[in-house]
Amino acid sequence: MSAVMQVPVSKLADEDMQGAPAALIRAGQRAREIAARTGTPLIISENGVIVRKVITLDMVTTDSRPALINKEQRGYSLVELAVVMLIVSLLIGGLMLPISAQQDVRARQETEKVLTDARESLLGYAIANGRLPCPASSTSNGIESFCTNTTGACGTAIVGFSSATTAHGRCSNPHDGFLPAVTLGFTPIDTDGYATDGWNAGTVSRVRYAVTDYAFTPTTALTTCQNNAASGTNTFNPFNCINGMQQIFSTSSTSDLTVCNAGANVTSAGTASASCSTGTLTSDAVAIIYSLGKNTATGGTDTDENQNYNPQSTVAADRAFVKTTSSDVFDDQLTWISRGILFGRLVSAGKLP
Repeated sequence: MSAVMQVPVSKLADEDMQGAPAALIRAGQRAREIAARTGTPLIISENGVIVRKVITLDMVTTDSRPALINKEQRGYSLVELAVVMLIVSLLIGGLMLPISAQQDVRARQETEKVLTDARESLLGYAIANGRLPCPASSTSNGIESFCTNTTGACGTAIVGFSSATTAHGRCSNPHDGFLPAVTLGFTPIDTDGYATDGWNAGTVSRVRYAVTDYAFTPTTALTTCQNNAASGTNTFNPFNCINGMQQIFSTSSTSDLTVCNAGANVTSAGTASASCSTGTLTSDAVAIIYSLGKNTATGGTDTDENQNYNPQSTVAADRAFVKTTSSDVFDDQLTWISRGILFGRLVSAGKLP
């Protein structure tokens, strides 16, 4: 074997092997041309140092082509084709990851825009109507959904606002509903009337919305917007009932929604008393708008994503939500409306005090 290796390639009896050096040189030249045209960086050695360098077409010359190529060697050999195909496949593989990453970035940015627009739409609705809308249920086709019951469990739900709900303003799905896009006149929506995020994953990409369901004790007696479900017969929910918003700051209560920065900090998950033990981002949210991210179809079972109500969650819908550092496991996106922001917008619009 060692004797064969010492024989110059040009002296070998195999004609294909004789043409291998020229084929490799031409393959390298072709690879440089492809890299220059696609803007793909090459890993090369300069003065003994390995560097990552982007080359241009004017840097690709014919000087590196073999000086003497006989007539038989002018065509592409199998060796040359194999080398070129290998290099091209590596270049394409290197491009695929950046393209996929760019698509994810665009989807996250589009989702962020949808959530921001939804937040503004909810604030505008509150200014115009004196209340926040109830979330849409999974069967209401993007229209807010109410309870028919004044007290106790929600029971039968009704779609849309009517005289039957002016007495209590109770939502059928306060913590596990969807953005009521049709009620808000919000777009983009899918064919069933639900707002969608930037991931385009079908029904699991619908934007979710939670609203406070806390019962406030007013300083004066009210004859409308009674909500006896939480703490007595003289309570009302000023956030999602008619003529209740003007009473919001004459009460001595806070929202029942909270946002934690880690799932491990959620106490009593899946219950009405769920809260953040530590790491609270806000305990004053009156509405939360969120997307379940790219992994909606499979994610949602880890400590953090499991808390945000979704199809994969094993935790029942409650008053606590989680927003933490984005990763391959946690990719939910959340935004919220605080009591102070809502108050500021209502004052600016001349609706309060």
